[in-house]
Amino acid sequence: MAAESRGHRRSAAAGARNGRARHHPMDIGLVKVAEREEREGLVLWRRPVTTLHYCCRELLIETARLLRKLWRNRLAVVLVLMLAALAVVVYYTEGEHQQLIGRAEKQMLWCLYWVGLGVLSSVGLGTGLHTFLLYLGPHIAAVTLAAYECDSLDFPEPPYPEHRLPRSCVPPESAAADAVADAAAAAAAPVTMWAVMSKVRLEAFMWGAGTALGELPPYFMARAARLSGVEPDDEDFEEFEELRKKKNAGDLSLLDRAKLGF
Repeated sequence: MAAESRGHRRSAAAGARNGRARHHPMDIGLVKVAEREEREGLVLWRRPVTTLHYCCRELLIETARLLRKLWRNRLAVVLVLMLAALAVVVYYTEGEHQQLIGRAEKQMLWCLYWVGLGVLSSVGLGTGLHTFLLYLGPHIAAVTLAAYECDSLDFPEPPYPEHRLPRSCVPPESAAADAVADAAAAAAAPVTMWAVMSKVRLEAFMWGAGTALGELPPYFMARAARLSGVEPDDEDFEEFEELRKKKNAGDLSLLDRAKLGF
């Protein structure tokens, strides 16, 4: 009986300690501050050994997780590898289809170029890289000036040749024969704002898609932080939690419902 009573007392004391650890907001706040300071100090130029150690461990964990996921979906992996091998064979096999592959490859690289510029504009890499002002804006301006100077939109399809606009008012010799045949009709068409926008819509849409992709990493980081249980020290997040509490209490205005929905 005495041993059982001592065991109950020890359990109660442990429970009280755990309860204090759980229910004291001051202690939780101090722990969060300490953890945040530790994370901020965990950088390569201050603690290189510790940072590289954690980096290697994380890479090993993520690699093992990826391998397990691939093993669970091994049928899909085999199918993708077979399709990739078939694509490589078709790409390097000589034939009439090489012209189509060349055009598709050129168009794909052109799209990836603008998507990459959009990603750089959104991510910024700490420099605020404005690729619209540096690349897309001048490209649109060059097409617009060339259209009004040549009074035509009969330019070569992108990517444009090295001599650039507006001197390339006619298709190059490597263009399709039907493009040359339609040159007179295209030249007669009026140059309007909508026509110019149609000429640069591919570049603009690809750049915009890149900016949207560049915005995704912060959202994934916020999602990972939320799943880890670490509440960020942020005013917007605190406002979001207050709105959730109001929703549970049934005391939400129309504006609050709209903000919570967003």
